[in-house]
Parts: sequence; structure tokens; C-alpha cells
Amino acid sequence: MIDADNHEVSQRKAQLNKACQARDTAARSAEEAALFLVPKRNIESWFRYLNNQEWNETENFRFATNDGLAKEAARNLHRMCFDEQKLKQPSPASLEDACLEWQRFQHG
Repeated sequence: MIDADNHEVSQRKAQLNKACQARDTAARSAEEAALFLVPKRNIESWFRYLNNQEWNETENFRFATNDGLAKEAARNLHRMCFDEQKLKQPSPASLEDACLEWQRFQHG
């Protein structure tokens, strides 16, 4: 997991693959039980979305008051991504990508 910050999610995923290559580690295979989770701008954007707060993928929420959001966010993510198989709209594109990663992991 790595925050996208001001980069694109695809750029960060490529960066993770390059880091593997630099360490003579094989890139992630389609069958491998490994996920690339890349929140855009940072994980706090996901926490805010998942807790029905104002969010966007450009503002840095890292230093905003986010205490206690992670636990409830995890519950809501499980409910949406796994139980209901959909995120409430509009949703962060980077979180949509993360849900696809989890589905790949579960069915891989």
C-alpha cells in the first residue's frame, strides 16, 4: 500500500513493480495473493468517503481531524466491496480500483 499523493494510481503501481525488479523479485503474477492498494491523494480520503464525510482525491486530508475513522471505514468498506459488491456513488476512483484488487485476490 502506498498513497498516490500527486501521482496517478497507475504510476504508483508501476513504481511498486519497478521496486520489485530493482530487488530481483518477480513482478506480481495474476495468481499471486498480493494487492496493490493506492489511495489517491491519501488514505484519509478513503476514510472520509467511507464515513460519509466530504472527500475528494486532490485535497490532503492527512492533517485533518480523522481520529477514529479507520475502524468504521473498514467495516463500511467490507459491507460495500464484499457484501453489496458496489460502492455508493460517487466514489473515489482509487477506491474502485482497490475493490477490483480485493476481488482479484478473493477469486485468484
